[in-house]
Amino acid sequence: MRLWKDNKLSGEFEMPTARVAELFEQSSWCAMPWPLARSVAAFLADPDGPIGAAWDPDDGSFEQLLDAIIDRRQDRGRS
Repeated sequence: MRLWKDNKLSGEFEMPTARVAELFEQSSWCAMPWPLARSVAAFLADPDGPIGAAWDPDDGSFEQLLDAIIDRRQDRGRS
C-alpha cells in the first residue's frame, strides 16, 4: 500500500497491505463501534498512530485493505 506520511509528497512510503491490516487489528481503532471503512480511515490518518499517513483514494489500495481485514476476521472465526 502506497502511503504519504503526514500527507506530504516527500513522505511517500510503502507498506504491505497485510501488515497494515495486522496493525489495524492491534489498534484501539479496531474496536470502535463505527463502520469498518470509517475506523480504518481514522486509523490510517491518526497522527499518533503507527501509520499517520494519507493514501491514494483512487488506486484501489484502501478497498484491498478492507478486504484483507475482512478476510483476517473470517479466518480467525474458522480457527
